[in-house]
Amino acid sequence: MISSIQQYIHNPDGTISLKGRPGVRVQAIQEQDLERATAAAHAMEQALSLPHYYEQWQALAHATGMSSRMVRFILADESVSRLSGNPRYQPRNITWPASCGLEFGHRGFLVGMLTSISQCFDLSAEALKTIGVDVPVEGACLVGEAQLFNSRLADKAWEAIQRGIFTHVCPLLYQQPNEPLGAGKLVEVSLVTGELPGCQNARILKAWHW
Repeated sequence: MISSIQQYIHNPDGTISLKGRPGVRVQAIQEQDLERATAAAHAMEQALSLPHYYEQWQALAHATGMSSRMVRFILADESVSRLSGNPRYQPRNITWPASCGLEFGHRGFLVGMLTSISQCFDLSAEALKTIGVDVPVEGACLVGEAQLFNSRLADKAWEAIQRGIFTHVCPLLYQQPNEPLGAGKLVEVSLVTGELPGCQNARILKAWHW
């Protein structure tokens, strides 16, 4: 399945917009070693035997329903982000739709759908451990769960999680002009390597079959 969100256009002035959404501008991660991230992306493609051409990705992403594979992750906490200006994400001011896609490595193809998001506000480290959050978080956080599609690209995503290639997620937010940085409406979540998340604590916690 193709994402309707992550179809990026790189403009001559250096800005990034979305195909078919002229009023939207993308805030890219700035504190990133681009050369290292590109090398990591190429290494991932080789390690997972991924194709080179768009049509081949389309075929891989064709889904025939849902699988029994689930993923749990920190969606965002209040730590300093890697976005331009280093704002902190604001989990208390993030909203989300009834349906939200899970995307493969910012490649523009969906591999699943979010099934739930839990607000973990004002919880101690011990309380977080009781719900399976045993990694460092700062302040309030959101915990998401997603179910993978039955597709060959979802198979690759599952393999990447199992092999420790996909270790984090990256939330994509639509921010209104009057909203503070780090707030907004969640529109999609990407499975990513450790080089790519805007929120460095947005780690994958668990992957399992039901």
